[in-house]
Amino acid sequence: MRKLSGSIGLGFQAAFKEIGSQPLRSGLSIAGVAMAVGALAAILAFIGGLRAMVRESVADMGGAGRMMVRSNEPEDALQGKLFSRSPGLRLEDGEAIDGSTDSRVVPLPTSGGFGRASFLGRSERVFLMGCDRDYLVKDVSAIVYQGEMPDSASWAQGRPVALVGWTLGSRWDSIARAHGRELVGSEIVADGVPYVIAGAFRFKRNNWGRNGITVAIPWKAMEARHQKPFGTVSNLQMRIENPESTSILLPRLEEILKEQHRGVEDVSVDLFQFLSEMTRMVGNISLLLAVVAILSLSVGALGIFNTMLAGYHDRVREIGVRKALGARRAQILVQFLVESVVLSSLGGILGMTLGALPPLFGAQLQEAFSIRPVFDLAGASMAFGVSLLVGVLAGLWPAIRASRLDPVVALHYE
Repeated sequence: MRKLSGSIGLGFQAAFKEIGSQPLRSGLSIAGVAMAVGALAAILAFIGGLRAMVRESVADMGGAGRMMVRSNEPEDALQGKLFSRSPGLRLEDGEAIDGSTDSRVVPLPTSGGFGRASFLGRSERVFLMGCDRDYLVKDVSAIVYQGEMPDSASWAQGRPVALVGWTLGSRWDSIARAHGRELVGSEIVADGVPYVIAGAFRFKRNNWGRNGITVAIPWKAMEARHQKPFGTVSNLQMRIENPESTSILLPRLEEILKEQHRGVEDVSVDLFQFLSEMTRMVGNISLLLAVVAILSLSVGALGIFNTMLAGYHDRVREIGVRKALGARRAQILVQFLVESVVLSSLGGILGMTLGALPPLFGAQLQEAFSIRPVFDLAGASMAFGVSLLVGVLAGLWPAIRASRLDPVVALHYE
């Protein structure tokens, strides 16, 4: 044990002696490992930031487990006759699903359709959406950038207040100013019903499609003023409380809907598979970047291997003297492996320092690339561990050659 510990000490001495005697060669080897480890640590930081962005995006779009039940249009006259047997998609379908699944699938209080709205004498097509306050705040992360969100009582009591999407808000604000008025507090008439504009809103991320021309009104106002009793709706939005149970609940949902529609399959269930799709995308990107990191580490390993092989040739006589004085193969092997690991670990430490730089400039990188790198201690430790493994693998062959060297041949080596 004492002899092996002595060999470890000699390995440390030999590593720093090599750096001192051959600074360029050793420096290039260390730099190769440092760049590879730094790249790996930075990649892991960016992947962590990408995963955080995915989770945030999914939450902004309503989270995993969101689903929509929508009505299908008949493709031909025969299918149209079959669909006529069904009462169509109704709010009662959502209540039936909620009750039959013990609230594992809950309907979101939102429904709507396209209609007409008039503002200061100008009529245009809008998407009139009835919802509750929690749907805007929690499910779709609506941001009121002009005016204010009506209070909970206004939503609960179905008062005639409305929020308008950013496209309408921008357009109508210009019209209102041309008339010497303000958008907030002005009146619109949506499908013949007057509402007071409380503010204009946008979604945190999913700013596309009809959202920009949405007029959001309280759910109770939608029920009382715009929906016929027992009338049909174009779609129902629902949320599966435990997204992992989706595959189990989906057949049950289809069965309930078929029963509600008298055996007619005139609706479709669309799952918002944001999380699984984005996770798969992140996994593919991670795999590609991992291949790049492995190639970089291979270059660093070749640098260490070259340094150790050159060191072996420079110290053949020294090895012969040690063997002549009684050093065993294991001691020589350990000495060379320690030297290689020391060189690679120096590169690993420097690489971890380089890899920690992106998270320090997270705000600037987020502004430039929309991704904020996240420092991952476990990932950085793994990158450093990889550098140690590179040192062992790169120094293994020179160490084996040195341990097997014949002392007689070594002492006659020129």
